[in-house]
Amino acid sequence: MRSAAQIAVVSLFAVAFAGQAFAGGMEVGDTGGEAMGRGGAFVAKADNPAAINYNPAGFAKLRGHHTALSANVVYSEYNFHRAGFLARDKFSSDPAATHPQISSEQPWFAAPVHLMLTTDFGYFRRVTFAAGLYVPPATARRYPAEMDQGGRKVATPTRFDMLGMEGLIFYPSVAIGIKVTDWFDLGFSLQGVVTKAKVDMIATVAAACETPEDPTCDVAVNLDVKDMFSPTGSVGFLMRPDEHFELGGMLRLPSASTLKGKAKVSFGPGVKRLEKSMRFPMVDPVAPPVELSNNYPWMFRLGARYIFRDGAGEEVGDIEANLVYERWSDVSTRSVAILANSLGKPMESQQMDFNLKDTYSLRLGGSYRFSLNKDVDLTLRAGAFGETASTEVSDTRLQIVGARRLGLTAGLGLRWGSVRVDVAYAKIFFPTRVVAQSSVTAQDFGGGAGPVVGNGTYSARYDALSLQVGFSFGQGAKRRPRYRRPRIRRRPRIDREDEDVEFLDARRYREHRRVVASARTEVKVDRDDPRDTDGLTFAPEPVAREVRRDAQPRVKRSKHRRVRRRSRSARSWRKRARAKRYRRHKRSRRVSRDGYRRVRTYSRALRTGRCLKRNRRGHCVRRARR
Repeated sequence: MRSAAQIAVVSLFAVAFAGQAFAGGMEVGDTGGEAMGRGGAFVAKADNPAAINYNPAGFAKLRGHHTALSANVVYSEYNFHRAGFLARDKFSSDPAATHPQISSEQPWFAAPVHLMLTTDFGYFRRVTFAAGLYVPPATARRYPAEMDQGGRKVATPTRFDMLGMEGLIFYPSVAIGIKVTDWFDLGFSLQGVVTKAKVDMIATVAAACETPEDPTCDVAVNLDVKDMFSPTGSVGFLMRPDEHFELGGMLRLPSASTLKGKAKVSFGPGVKRLEKSMRFPMVDPVAPPVELSNNYPWMFRLGARYIFRDGAGEEVGDIEANLVYERWSDVSTRSVAILANSLGKPMESQQMDFNLKDTYSLRLGGSYRFSLNKDVDLTLRAGAFGETASTEVSDTRLQIVGARRLGLTAGLGLRWGSVRVDVAYAKIFFPTRVVAQSSVTAQDFGGGAGPVVGNGTYSARYDALSLQVGFSFGQGAKRRPRYRRPRIRRRPRIDREDEDVEFLDARRYREHRRVVASARTEVKVDRDDPRDTDGLTFAPEPVAREVRRDAQPRVKRSKHRRVRRRSRSARSWRKRARAKRYRRHKRSRRVSRDGYRRVRTYSRALRTGRCLKRNRRGHCVRRARR
């Protein structure tokens, strides 16, 4: 006879999916108000702190300091109507009584999704740092242990599959975005997975009772496990080949964690009677420590978007498409180790395969911005997505939402100065699954195979509302991003129609320009035309055409040659210097009240007194007064 402590195996597997059940399981929907309103198509845009989940290279777009806090309110309902009839026990004596339909007790669920902060410290022009917490959009579910059927209490039909699952998962994250060139960005993130979960489940011992589903032979298992840190990370890129196109991609690395805790096992009256007839206890200790290895799959996101810009180069709207691939087939198996004795012998670690499949997701979304005034913008968003199923129909169970899904989203964003508020709504549709040959069976530790408990009808409903509030401050944070054309140095062309000559130095080129300029006034005179001898006038005809300005050859200047085109800062400095000299001149020409003109000397070099302070160039900036 196998030990009843092995009942914890199934519950621990449920913990694995409570801790890391992304699109292939518990996690449904997206994070962030802007990304959810676009249907999750946010890989190529990724221009707010929510980029930690979509593409860390998007942090390179953020100048100044940015912070964002997001939260989701979810209505999640997963119903199951088991096929067949109730087993005859003390709760039911009618052999024709069918199983009641069961629904989750806690359909509403609210939780913070992410809190991120990005900054360039007011110093870096091409590097942005980010740090914060990210929480995946997973929801908790709990089903009742007993239900009312025809005025009497009956045991819930889902107790052998799942009774309750809740917990907390978050990712402490640090990231960096680097603007390598004007058209290429890179991003890296380092994350730690922190998981804490509680799972309640029921199994049976058929050898203790006449029927395998007799509630007196149930064994209740309550698990409390956690893993404080498991490393993972991601790498992303962004490319801007043109002012209207942008490409992006992200690869999230796989990771592995080990959840540790204790399992509390409670036996029904029938199992207790069976245990009294044995020499050794079925579980020693009653609350044994457990360990669960939980693997996280790698995921790849690829996105492309088309940008609409106005005449000033500012972005007013876009359309983006994303392709998401998650390799769930590599992490379908979980291993469990229960550190306890069963019937006087140590228990061995076990493994269980949930038969997960790789998932593909196609997401399409976009936005359009209306500028109400200089500091207020209103943005409308919409999107849609479709995702393949992560399990076959025969492997459907309440622990995993494995059916394919289709979602429609809409969002609204308001920017008022340095404050941004984004609201989004998502409606996700799941097809109804009718399972006739289920692979889900009850765990019977009395020997033999347990009864099939997964046949029936599965239906789901999911609605999500996301709210995100962001603040931006610092230099460059309030400006709308504009497209900067990559500076590509091209060798200028020479107009071959004018002269097939390639100038090798500046002196020959200047001489050529003087010849061309003087030739514009020269006139060709036809000596055979009698009008020329009579001194008649006619329209001048240029000998050579002027070389186009954009076709001038590049002239290599020497180190000591003054550059004609000075920088903007140098020109503004010279302008201020000229204004300062002019003000000095006006003050020196003022006439006093007595009618005499007093000339003042403002030069520091001619002041009396010794120098008290000099700048780094050695010039005196403050002298002692005499």
